[in-house]
Amino acid sequence: MTDTYSAIQAAMLNDVNRLTMISQNLANASTAGYKKQVAVNKSFTDYMSFYKTNNDDLEMKAQHAKSGMPYMESSTDPSMGTVKYTGNSLDLVADGNTYFTLLTPNGPAFTKQGSFNKNSEGNIVNSLGYPLLGENGEINISNITPRVDERGNVYNGDKLITKLKTVSFKPNTELTAMGFGMYNSEEAGNIDQDARINIKQGYLEMSNVVVMDEMVKLIETMRHFEASQKFMMGYDDMLDNAINIIGEV
Repeated sequence: MTDTYSAIQAAMLNDVNRLTMISQNLANASTAGYKKQVAVNKSFTDYMSFYKTNNDDLEMKAQHAKSGMPYMESSTDPSMGTVKYTGNSLDLVADGNTYFTLLTPNGPAFTKQGSFNKNSEGNIVNSLGYPLLGENGEINISNITPRVDERGNVYNGDKLITKLKTVSFKPNTELTAMGFGMYNSEEAGNIDQDARINIKQGYLEMSNVVVMDEMVKLIETMRHFEASQKFMMGYDDMLDNAINIIGEV
């Protein structure tokens, strides 16, 4: 019965984590380029593989066992969101698994949030002020309405000044979230060198969150949590009754 109790505890903890993801998704439903978080339950095969790999690490196994079975992880859904016309020349969409490259204090980062603007120095930057990178570094423009073609070539008036530095990842590549719609990848092998680049100017890729789906998940998760909570309360009542009966004997 103790194992069942631990499993219910783990399930309730998973529900709390899932609610956090759903809340984050709903809060960013209108954020351009946001990629929703999804809950992934590990299989029994993965669970046993963990124990086999960490056979000598008793402390790690003990801590992992406390989380119960199954255990859950967060994953990013990279699917495209809807594309919205804005008419703003510095709003860009990169189709498919293609990401724009930004220069941050911690090095290059990749983003789908294509809402850019021009700073006081004439550089194209994102909302945090991080420069959008071209093949030759930061992109400086004198014309407030630059032209960007579908291959990512950037024109200042009629003059070609650079090409956007984009990165395309292979399908099912798991990117590490850095916050503010930025990602990175530790594995160079995930980059798809043969991907066809398709850029749309004057458009924005919106969030891939479907609010109705998230609301359904929210209700399901709340009901599952409440059912688990009732089980725990019933289990505690049963223990109390057992202790009282033993005490009378």
